[in-house]
Amino acid sequence: MTTNFNSGSAVRPAKFTIEASDGWRLCLHVIDTQAPDSSAPVLLVFPALAAATRIYTRMALSFVKKGYRLVLADPRGSGESGPLPSTKVDYGITQLLERDWPAVVGWAKRRYPSAPIVLLGHSLGGQLSAIYAGQHPGSVAAVILLNVSFVWYRNWSFPSSWALWFIFLSSSLIARVVGYFPGNRLGLGHPVAKMVIQDWARWGRRGKYTTEDGNELETYLERVTGPVLSVSFTDDWFYGPRSAVDDFARRLKHSRLTRWHLSPAELEAEELGHFRYLKHSCQLWERIHQWLNVQLPRTAVT
Repeated sequence: MTTNFNSGSAVRPAKFTIEASDGWRLCLHVIDTQAPDSSAPVLLVFPALAAATRIYTRMALSFVKKGYRLVLADPRGSGESGPLPSTKVDYGITQLLERDWPAVVGWAKRRYPSAPIVLLGHSLGGQLSAIYAGQHPGSVAAVILLNVSFVWYRNWSFPSSWALWFIFLSSSLIARVVGYFPGNRLGLGHPVAKMVIQDWARWGRRGKYTTEDGNELETYLERVTGPVLSVSFTDDWFYGPRSAVDDFARRLKHSRLTRWHLSPAELEAEELGHFRYLKHSCQLWERIHQWLNVQLPRTAVT
């Protein structure tokens, strides 16, 4: 794919395949117009549940135009990091945190040794990015969270709270019976692994971040000490209501937190929602760019 900017320059995303420590092959889409020894920040983009990182390409190109390098990472079983989940292909949150995130961050650090690494995660991708940052203090320069909620059903008002509780329960049961969650048949981008959907559903019903083995994850959020930007939108009322996003943000109690809750009018958009803003939010990317220039002044880009 080639995208032409008004300046006449062209950007051609490059595809890389890397291996996680257990041998799973992960696909990365890299958009980089900087010199190899540049210290411009690198944004590692991690997608929402059942989403492929190709939906973030327009956002990525906006940041590249501002001088950043972008790495769009498809975690295992999503996008081009197949095989897709099935009755024979399963994994949980543990594998994502212990295998995929370290593989992507490690690859970026080797490729860009002099550049600050910024994790940019959407929804579940943001939850795991924040947990990863707490598991590996000092490994990244900043974390950007887009529509990242603490997915406990009590963070939603009635009757949405009980509708969500039912969704958590039924999703877990469907995954258990079928052997995976057929998200592609239910309006999502692709299937979801059985253990991932059960981890997510357990978080939503119990309000505690734990792995399938019962290991506590929430304490890692308290260990995040660097700059964090948490963004939500007034019209993302079902997937990311302010109360749920605020609840996640408050758990980052030792970070240097910036919290934005924005309306479509503030970004001169008709709607933002949970995904729509990815198509028409140039003003949001400019605001994030300015935030990064404050947080990472030694490597500010213009």
